[in-house]
Amino acid sequence: EIYEKINPETGCGVVVMFANSFGQPWSKPNEATFRYVTKHVVDRRVSTTEGGAVRIDHEGKADITAVFPDAGAVIFFFGVDSTL
Repeated sequence: EIYEKINPETGCGVVVMFANSFGQPWSKPNEATFRYVTKHVVDRRVSTTEGGAVRIDHEGKADITAVFPDAGAVIFFFGVDSTL
């Protein structure tokens, strides 16, 4: 699941990516990588939780990648000055 909450006027906000399952066998998750491009232009000040990577494309949108070694969430913050 992916949720994007970016203010279109400021580019500030958050994208959250969730991964809950990775296929069989269910007792042994397989690492999964997912990619998403934001619908809105984002502020270039970015911070992310572990497993996240961000590239700003030529339109100013975020091209984000999240790596999940197990079920969990990766959060991308736009418009922040601190590192998580």
